[in-house]
Amino acid sequence: MLLPSPLPDEIHSGYWGRIIRINGFRDEVTALYYVSAKLLAQHSNDTKPYLLEVLATAGNMPLQDFARKHTLMPYRRAIASYKPELIHGDPDDRSMIRMSGTRLARPGAYFCSACIEDDWRKYGMSYWKRKHQLPGMYTCPMHATALQYVKDDSAFIEAPARCISSSHTVDPGWARSQHDHADVQNFLQLSVALASSSQPLDLRPVRALLREKARAFGIASHPKSTAKNKLSDLIASRFPKQWLEAVFPPVLAKRQGQIFTQLDGVLYCSTCSSSIVAYLLGISVLFCSADQALEIFQSDFSASLPSVARRRRQLKKTLPDAKTIIDHYIRSRGNHPQMAREFGVSLSTIKAHLYSMGLPNLRRRGDKEQRVYVAAKNFYVHEMSLVESAENANVEIAELERVLRVAGANFSTVLTEMEPSTSMTMRLRGAVNNTYLRAPE
Repeated sequence: MLLPSPLPDEIHSGYWGRIIRINGFRDEVTALYYVSAKLLAQHSNDTKPYLLEVLATAGNMPLQDFARKHTLMPYRRAIASYKPELIHGDPDDRSMIRMSGTRLARPGAYFCSACIEDDWRKYGMSYWKRKHQLPGMYTCPMHATALQYVKDDSAFIEAPARCISSSHTVDPGWARSQHDHADVQNFLQLSVALASSSQPLDLRPVRALLREKARAFGIASHPKSTAKNKLSDLIASRFPKQWLEAVFPPVLAKRQGQIFTQLDGVLYCSTCSSSIVAYLLGISVLFCSADQALEIFQSDFSASLPSVARRRRQLKKTLPDAKTIIDHYIRSRGNHPQMAREFGVSLSTIKAHLYSMGLPNLRRRGDKEQRVYVAAKNFYVHEMSLVESAENANVEIAELERVLRVAGANFSTVLTEMEPSTSMTMRLRGAVNNTYLRAPE
């Protein structure tokens, strides 16, 4: 099996496509099976690896280095409220690797035809570049030419040179005019810089800093402020309309003078109000330049905000060991809010920790019969099909699927140890006696 080295700024999905093509695998599932098996055999590790771990090992790179140089995790996680102290691709936090390690930042696959020619001369091949996949990037920063794109993300499996005939080209005149816009330039400069960072910025001091900047502009820094100016209005007035709608589609619902939480929330929400795009838009208009913003962010700017640091220390709680957490999970029948109250932590904290353990929330507001729990037990314990499990418990299939996406290795064992409440007994008994489970006569 041939495992090539990643090329400079090669996006992970394009690198994965090269591995598939070089080795002649018929599809991604087959490729993942054989490459994973090979790497597991080499490292004598029984833990099933995630794709990001497979690619980093195939490229002979530390996981955090591969994540920083070849994925968009540093971009999407550039400002974080959850575990901001963790470096991107931290091998000790596999939940982060599983949930966000290989996600893209926008739909489609973008490339530059001039880069293809340069890469052919230099490497004898064309490849997909990470910076071309950043939201708002419609012109190649190296050649100043309009990018071409394929709408289907599966294009990454092929070399970009093979996709030229089926691609679309961004209108060159439009792309050039957007790229030359000062605020767009600031946005893109921030995007490229933060996409190469090794660790995210902590949301709390960033939010406090943005709030100070907003007040200097006379902008409302919280929903009940009497200030008439809104950050969302400033963003809408400063950026080109078509570019802004392409980069941040929710802005289409924005009305002049009204609070628009997905943008204005960057000044007051305690967790990330929206995607990183919203924060970059706000930073771009509140600072004189991207260089000024980056200089402040790269310094110890949080030291000037002692109240923020002190509040974080007061809120920080230490969760008990895994066994205690599982015992509480079993006793509460997977009720995340109840466990948050028992441990004295925020719901987001306990939810993130339980998700990393593969233990989903089985309690839904207004669900006195705990139908989600019943559906999960039908599927895991009584081995009913997905559709049968959902129908028997009277829940939507999508609801059960959300549970299954989070569920890990511990979940099935934990379910068998949960004692159903009296109100559930008949429903579970019905599931066991269901005709779906009867042996054929």
